[in-house]
Amino acid sequence: MNNTKLRDQIIGLALFSMVLSGCGGMGIGSTAAPTEMLLLTHTPTEKPLPTYTPSPASGVHSICLIVDQDLPLDPISRAIWRILTGLDLQVVDAKSGCDAKLNIDLAYEAIGKSYKNQDSSGNSYCYTGGEIQGRMTLSIPGNEQWEHPISRKKSPASGVIFTCPKSDEVNFNGLWPEPILDGLALLWGPDVYVQALNVRVEEVLTTAANSLEEMGTDEIEGATPALLLYSLLRGASYSYSDMPEDISSLIQILEENGENWERRVTAARRLASKDEKTATPTLIHILEDDNVQVRIAAAWALGKIWHLEEEELPDGVIPALMKALEDREPWVRETAAWSLGQLWGGADVIPALTRAIGDPNLSVRETAINAIPSFRLANTQVDDSVAADLALTLSQALEDETLRECRYSVLWNLEALGPQAMIAVPALINRLQVLDAIGLDLTGAEYRLTREALIEITEQRFLDTAEWQEWWEQQ
Repeated sequence: MNNTKLRDQIIGLALFSMVLSGCGGMGIGSTAAPTEMLLLTHTPTEKPLPTYTPSPASGVHSICLIVDQDLPLDPISRAIWRILTGLDLQVVDAKSGCDAKLNIDLAYEAIGKSYKNQDSSGNSYCYTGGEIQGRMTLSIPGNEQWEHPISRKKSPASGVIFTCPKSDEVNFNGLWPEPILDGLALLWGPDVYVQALNVRVEEVLTTAANSLEEMGTDEIEGATPALLLYSLLRGASYSYSDMPEDISSLIQILEENGENWERRVTAARRLASKDEKTATPTLIHILEDDNVQVRIAAAWALGKIWHLEEEELPDGVIPALMKALEDREPWVRETAAWSLGQLWGGADVIPALTRAIGDPNLSVRETAINAIPSFRLANTQVDDSVAADLALTLSQALEDETLRECRYSVLWNLEALGPQAMIAVPALINRLQVLDAIGLDLTGAEYRLTREALIEITEQRFLDTAEWQEWWEQQ
């Protein structure tokens, strides 16, 4: 298998911005660095597939995560939370009871040197390097504390520079992901790198792809379909130099049997890049192929080819993708949910996507929530019972900590349902109470979106949370 090709697709994603709204979006607590900051990059260390000894984390089901670092933004907590949650671990507040405490202590230092000014007016001291130092520890009652050192350094740039960053304009996101992921992998195995592909921090994604490629994806369960899925969903560029140009030959490749799934996936990508609708019957057929990568590519291609098409969809597309939501592999279910969101088959798809929000796989749940576009939901005639089921499911998602990065999408969809989402009012009021308790700025995005959803649903307009509660109790 050509692991390098898959890796290069993922690395190419650094040229694209991450999803800006919905699950993983940049909202309250955003970890996105200002665009003028200098991003430090680190050449990844070569790592063969390690032989993991019995981990001190065996038997741990809940983790108290404590991150002590001195940056104004904290992408590390967010990244670790998503990885551990994807590993079916419960990540709780440090004050809560848990099986183990995972501590990350990091210190950052910008490193600079003197550079000659381009106008020959003298020298300027510019910060083009940096260093992180710290440790990761796991503490389990009755066990010896486990410790892993964290250290990375990027020396200041040599030669000519075109900007002169100050010490507070250095972005360390290129330095910490590798030692953090490596430390977590010592505790929970190489699946850490697979789960890291779900983290919406570009440098984490690139580091995970590098690590998987170095170790060999054939040796790590789930690595190959995970890499393929995320290269497809995030629009990585791809070369078709070894593919025929004529459509009939490409469709014929789709129908091939055998172990060369890569050739069939490439044909699906090529047909999708051409928006070739004549491939639709074959793509529907191979949605039931034995190879998981082929099924992923088929589901994705259907969504890509028929994306927002005003032309009437062929009868089999929506039923085939709805059936794929029940596939045995989570990557296929996730891709099917994404494609249904691209096509938007109207009210008919809402019950299937509502069920998918309850999928056992976190990534499927996140994608299903995002697959219900609020702007279309607001303009779709939805049966009251279907809307009530969706509203109830979304209100449960609002209170589900594993789906906390989807709260904006949840709130937008509840607002779009309007009065049909009345069943969600208690959950929305409860969310306002939670935000009040933590002292969140009342002008903050989540508070505003929660209140706007309540206004649209109830057709009432209160400023104070207690007024919402009093009104609801009178209903």
